[in-house]
Amino acid sequence: MDTTHANAELFAALSKAQAEITNAPQTATNAHFKSKYAPLNAVLDGIRKHFSKHGLCITQETSFDGDLVSVTTLIAHSSGGFVTTCASCRPANATAQSIGSCTTYLRRYSASSVSATFQEELDDDGEYEEAEYKKQMEAFENHEKKKQKKGVAAETKPIIWNPNPDSIPNYVNKLVTKELTWEELVQRIAPKIISPELEKKMKEMVLEAA
Repeated sequence: MDTTHANAELFAALSKAQAEITNAPQTATNAHFKSKYAPLNAVLDGIRKHFSKHGLCITQETSFDGDLVSVTTLIAHSSGGFVTTCASCRPANATAQSIGSCTTYLRRYSASSVSATFQEELDDDGEYEEAEYKKQMEAFENHEKKKQKKGVAAETKPIIWNPNPDSIPNYVNKLVTKELTWEELVQRIAPKIISPELEKKMKEMVLEAA
């Protein structure tokens, strides 16, 4: 969380609002996964009325970096102070359904996190993404097995991560501030890999900024 622009009035108001906010009711049911969860509208409804009472507001913005979906959540106070936090994940595929699920998932969990509320059961979006990932992995493995049976070698050429150059300083900053470790970055971009040249450049930037 970036608290650069926070002030005492914001934290005092946030403390009062959090004392009144309760966990969002799990009113939605996922028929496919047989689970109950608190939908985004329930989470936001439970937050906004208490935030408004204490001069707070919450906004959420979606952004994209290649196939990475990010949601930046901002909490602002009438005094002018504000804090922001960013959460990211990679959808199982590039369909509108998958991207929408990722966005809803990030908005819901970010809103719950900044308001210190808790969701007790797994949600449909997270389970949907997990199911889609498993489905894709099974399809890939079956494809490779068929190729091997035909005497064709499985594809082993790695996919190189090619991020937007403007986003590299942001990753470096997260590495410097320990918000993100190198191992977590490698896991986040998997199955893509970081080229030796980019790895050297980023590590040099981290050392210079540290």
